[in-house]
Amino acid sequence: MKRLLLLAILLSSLMPRCMAQTLDIYFVNAPKSVLPLLDRTARLDLMDLYASGLPAKAENLYGGQSELLKKTSDYLMLKTSDAGTWQLKVLTAGHDTLLVCIQSVEADGVSSRISVYQNDWKMVKRDMPHLTNEKFVKNSTEVTDFDRQRLMPTLLHLPIQATWHADEPVITFCLSLNSLPKEYINLAKELTKNISYKWQSGKFVAQP
Repeated sequence: MKRLLLLAILLSSLMPRCMAQTLDIYFVNAPKSVLPLLDRTARLDLMDLYASGLPAKAENLYGGQSELLKKTSDYLMLKTSDAGTWQLKVLTAGHDTLLVCIQSVEADGVSSRISVYQNDWKMVKRDMPHLTNEKFVKNSTEVTDFDRQRLMPTLLHLPIQATWHADEPVITFCLSLNSLPKEYINLAKELTKNISYKWQSGKFVAQP
């Protein structure tokens, strides 16, 4: 299977840029600046194992384990290391194809960084949702004023985590609560909300 995929990748280099490529080819061709921990051989191994229904794990360049967790026709989620994940979503914008990546790192909570590329992996500037921590805070009758005032300074400094939906072009943002003491997590969940946007007609549209 790996040989067939490699052949498809080689053939794809001969296609005009306007022709659609598969997510597998985008993943394998991602430059080191985008996905530095896995070389081409490791990426091919991951897809081969995943397609065979086996645990899709491979050694990364630091000697740790990376794992392909989920793959659809336009979405891929990769656990790059014990503390990192990488997501790829293929979107269409008119006649163009966009590759939108989310790099997330866990350190005192999960922090995400979003990057947008053309189908040849050249970075482009696109209007992305701009969210501040205040937008995630909601009113709740389940939390006392005292607890709200006590938690607010912390909520306003938590990292923001982003996640693609596997089966639709929807990206969801939330405050990462992982670093909070256990006794505060339930209160924080009552005080915060997730915010989602759907890719429609070449732009992100807020979801109710």
